[in-house]
Amino acid sequence: MTELEPIDYKLLQFIAKEGAVSASVLAMRFPKVKSLEHRLVRLSVQSYKNNHPHLPIHNSSYILRNIESGSYVITDLGIKTLEDYRYRDSINRWRTTAEWIRYLITTAIAVIALVIALAALIMESGLEELLTLLLYLLA
Repeated sequence: MTELEPIDYKLLQFIAKEGAVSASVLAMRFPKVKSLEHRLVRLSVQSYKNNHPHLPIHNSSYILRNIESGSYVITDLGIKTLEDYRYRDSINRWRTTAEWIRYLITTAIAVIALVIALAALIMESGLEELLTLLLYLLA
């Protein structure tokens, strides 16, 4: 199996949500995807047993195409792949959020340290009125 792109996951999510979906419905839902037909073929490619080239391996494709209706349905492998993608995405979001929080805390500590250092410098210089004015302006 090849690595899936974000648009492939969006196709899988749409098919999972809607159930059996025709290629025309997918084309209307994803009008900017010029490679839609190629992506559908790639997502529906099945693996075959070595000694039986005409017997596909069960759940070896992400989606299946119904020959009679031309509609696509998601397989168990497709559902598992979506679950894995959502899990990885939630982990990545958590990491990104944690990095931002760490950055904000570090920045806040640096600003507080700067304010304390300036306050000490002003008090040492005997400019308490200026300090009071600065604290008033910051609040």
